[in-house]
This record gives sequence, structure tokens and C-alpha cells, in this order.
Amino acid sequence: MFKAKKLDRLVAAGIITQTQKLQILAFEEGKNGFPLVQKALAVLGVFMVGLGVISLVAANWYEFGGDVKLAMMFALLCGAVYMALRTEKAGQKFTAEKWRLGLFFLCGAAIGLIIQIFQLSGGKMYTPFGFWALVTLPLLFVSRQKLVSYFWMPLFLGWLFCFATDYLAEWLAYC
Repeated sequence: MFKAKKLDRLVAAGIITQTQKLQILAFEEGKNGFPLVQKALAVLGVFMVGLGVISLVAANWYEFGGDVKLAMMFALLCGAVYMALRTEKAGQKFTAEKWRLGLFFLCGAAIGLIIQIFQLSGGKMYTPFGFWALVTLPLLFVSRQKLVSYFWMPLFLGWLFCFATDYLAEWLAYC
């Protein structure tokens, strides 16, 4: 955003002309964007509403049946896929990438929820992480940017390290 005083100094220095100054000011007035304070208040509002919903669900968590929990998670997963496809079709590539990242995290949450609902042990502690990496692997091929891979690679490498050390410990115990 350009201020009139800065533009006056540029005109005085001969870098831009008076006509260019007026064009810049007209362009800046025509911009239809949120000021920083409005953006901050909008983010704070969304955060507070989300926190309220999470608190409401957490306070009544044990009153929800397993079917309701699974239906809510399935609806969230389908909604994230739908929004990723919709924003990709609309040409909003970075927004679609953020929806894919949300889908990545929702897949991990869904795995944890299924383990919690059905009281699964999962075998080794790192097994759900390997399953999470396997299930979300196609997101790496669909993504146009590297946002999902920034989180997928540490997940996979952490699982690989845990698996390798456990396998090595069992092999050494066998020998």
C-alpha cells in the first residue's frame, strides 16, 4: 500500500511522474481488500467459534455413540475432499492445497478415532503412523505444491525409524 507522502517524494526525486502518482493512488483506492485489523478480527472470530465447537463436542464426548462419532468424522473427511476438489476446479490452487493438508491431518485424526472407538491396540505403537502414511500417500501425487509433503515426510521417516529400530532390536535378541 502506497502513501501519498512517499509518492510525493518519488515524484520530487524524478523516479515517477505526477500522472503515475495519480494512477497509483487511484489503483490503491480501487483495491477491495480487508485492512489488517479486519483480517485479524476475522481470524480471531473464526478461531473463537471453532474453539467453542470443539469445547462443546469435548464436553459431551462420552454421550455420543460410536456411530455418531464415525459419521461426524466421515462427514468431515468428505467435506474436506469436496472443498479441495471445488477450490481446485475454481483455480484457487493454494486454497486447494490447504484443504489437502487439512485432509491429511483429518486422516490421522480418523485413524486415532477408530482406534479409540473400537479399543484397538494397533500392535506396535508406530503401526498407526505407518498406516497413516500409507493412506495419505496419494495426496503427494495429487498435490501441486509441497505443503503436504512437508508433513508427510517427517511422518514417514519417523515411522521408518521406529520400525527399523524395533526390527533391529528383535533381530539382535534373536542372535
